[in-house]
Amino acid sequence: ALLREARRQKGIAKIDVLEICLLDPDGDIVRARMRNGNANSLKVGHYHTTPYTTTIAGRTVGIFGCAVGALFAVLVAEGLFVSGCRLLLSLSSAGQISRIAAIFCSH
Repeated sequence: ALLREARRQKGIAKIDVLEICLLDPDGDIVRARMRNGNANSLKVGHYHTTPYTTTIAGRTVGIFGCAVGALFAVLVAEGLFVSGCRLLLSLSSAGQISRIAAIFCSH
């Protein structure tokens, strides 16, 4: 019902998303892909996200930027699975608390 209402409000026809989608909480991946001309708008009815497609390793995937916070990410994920997504990956640029080499070398 939520997606149906989003489509009605935005005047968007029902279109399934791609089977593989990425959540990009920071929006860094989307912005970089757009800057390089490697992202295209995807017209699907989702609240508060601007979906794009991009090609990674020869495969076209859906990419959804700025899905920040667990509750919002779950809302977006539910909408994606209802709309045809079969694999959803969340990729974020996170800081490093301790050096990775130190962790692996200490065991």
